[in-house]
Amino acid sequence: MSNNIYLASKPRYEILDGLRGVAATLVVAYHLLETYYGGGPDQPINHGYLAVDFFFVLSGFVIGYAYDDRWEPHPLPPSPKSEGERHYMTIWAFFKRRLIRLHPKSLQSDKKYLIV
Repeated sequence: MSNNIYLASKPRYEILDGLRGVAATLVVAYHLLETYYGGGPDQPINHGYLAVDFFFVLSGFVIGYAYDDRWEPHPLPPSPKSEGERHYMTIWAFFKRRLIRLHPKSLQSDKKYLIV
């Protein structure tokens, strides 16, 4: 079994990206208005922290949707359905891809810190 984990991409839901952007904007607006209004009941955007939860739920769905058919299957007896050229991703490969995608500068600065 090959370790090719670069499968064809699934369709992208632009609406989810838009909702994540709205949630991030609400969080920023909440903090800006909290500073201006002092965090009291007069603040126009109360409960802005719920936008953070909404953002994380949407992000979890997007990541789960993107990777749901790439996971390594559990050991099962061979079946006609499992035969063929399928490529699966391990948990280590998933975290490696996420780390490389999201934190390249962080990894570089960590390396420089360890050297110094």
